[in-house]
Amino acid sequence: MTAAAIKFGEFVDAERVGNTPTAARHSQTSATGSIHCATPAETGMVNVKMKHIAVAHATLRQQKPTHTILSSTPSQSFVEIDNVDFSYGKRAILKGISLKVPKGRVVAIMGGSGCGKTTLLRLIGGQLAPSKGMVRVDGQDIASLDRDGMYAMRRKMGMLFQFGALFTDMTVFDNIAFQLREHTTLPADMIRDLVLMKLNAVGLRGTAKLFPAELSGGMARRVALARAVALDPMLIMYDEPFAGLDPISLSVVGQTIRKLNNALGATSIVVTHDIVESMQIVDYLYFISDGRIVGQGTPDEIRHSEEPFVKQFVHAELDGPVPFHYPAGDFGEQLGLVPTLPASRTQS
Repeated sequence: MTAAAIKFGEFVDAERVGNTPTAARHSQTSATGSIHCATPAETGMVNVKMKHIAVAHATLRQQKPTHTILSSTPSQSFVEIDNVDFSYGKRAILKGISLKVPKGRVVAIMGGSGCGKTTLLRLIGGQLAPSKGMVRVDGQDIASLDRDGMYAMRRKMGMLFQFGALFTDMTVFDNIAFQLREHTTLPADMIRDLVLMKLNAVGLRGTAKLFPAELSGGMARRVALARAVALDPMLIMYDEPFAGLDPISLSVVGQTIRKLNNALGATSIVVTHDIVESMQIVDYLYFISDGRIVGQGTPDEIRHSEEPFVKQFVHAELDGPVPFHYPAGDFGEQLGLVPTLPASRTQS
């Protein structure tokens, strides 16, 4: 049994009963106020079920693709971006980007819209290849992996897409069970237990039979989060996980990201614009502007940073290096309000 399986089981169990240790739950107060003492038979059934769940998690962690990858060199960084350039056609998006994401940490990547944050996630996931530089995950150069190698690497990753991307014609339960059925050989009863544990971890076990159309935006995001960690990934990537959420849902999702990362012993990368929530849950932040890293540091370092871009972004200041308008010609001239000089006069 893996330590991660035990930790995740403890996290889910604690969330379910209000952080009450297992040993203290032999007697519980019912809704009517009476005390129910568990019989030896009931206690035995609970112990058997908990062992069954622990075995399911341990088995899930041991499920491997046929093509295995061994880290070439031990590294304290699970993700390393080394001097990476990337362009869409002639439009340069990333220019010499270098950053590291340490194992077991939650790292945020921030910047204005269109600065290349989501592109960076696609490079890490192997959807795109850099035009220069190297992207390494768990010591492996992503661009050099063949099809089987990429499959094996992605088996270690979980992804929360910007708008959830749930299968609309599947129930919540089946959305989460889908990849467990596709990528493991676990029996149906183990898959059921794992799905319910993931849903319970995000507070939505009662939605198992609902369809995505029956969920609110915040609930759908939390279901997508449960799906992202269904295979107990080593790396979890979040693309704008807080977008469009009400304050309560935003806080719940933020704290769940932090707790799941700790429980799974995973590494997390969060692409977001939300400064307030990010500062509460991440260990380190990178800021991207004009395709380059313009600021980085711990939450405390970022709060007190005098770097112009970081200061403007964090404190939402109007004046700073980030313009509101996209580059364009003279507005008055475009509207015909500024007369243009005749060619003869401009030459004289």
